[in-house]
Amino acid sequence: MVSSERGREDELSLLVAVVDANPIWWGQKFTLSKCLDAVMVMGNSHLFMNRSNRLAVIASHTQERYGNFYE
Repeated sequence: MVSSERGREDELSLLVAVVDANPIWWGQKFTLSKCLDAVMVMGNSHLFMNRSNRLAVIASHTQERYGNFYE
């Protein structure tokens, strides 16, 4: 049983968060900075759960795309 638990600890898990960065939509309902704060809290929780977890954050807009990968 110990070996199966150890295998799960070493298992890689990638969380991909895609954020709509359209300023017109965000300005009406919620600020983009507050949303990104919430995404980072969720992402940090995912990273702290296991040292092999990874996080990718992609911001998408009609004209451009931005991405970051965190280890």
